[in-house]
Amino acid sequence: MGLTTVYMTTYFLGGALGTATGTAAYARYGWVGACAIAAGFCSIAGLGWLGARRREQPKPIRPEAPARTAAR
Repeated sequence: MGLTTVYMTTYFLGGALGTATGTAAYARYGWVGACAIAAGFCSIAGLGWLGARRREQPKPIRPEAPARTAAR
């Protein structure tokens, strides 16, 4: 199974889950419920992004060599 297949499957499942929960929240609580579900999903995604972020060290800055000029 390719990486693209995994990506597209999870993309589809996430969209289906969001649609189902958003529709149920809207039917029961109106716009406040739908917006609360959307904010909750955004918060979960933000926390996942923060948890998966790589801690990279900045590369040391080296002075650039002077540009060479053409000899005449």
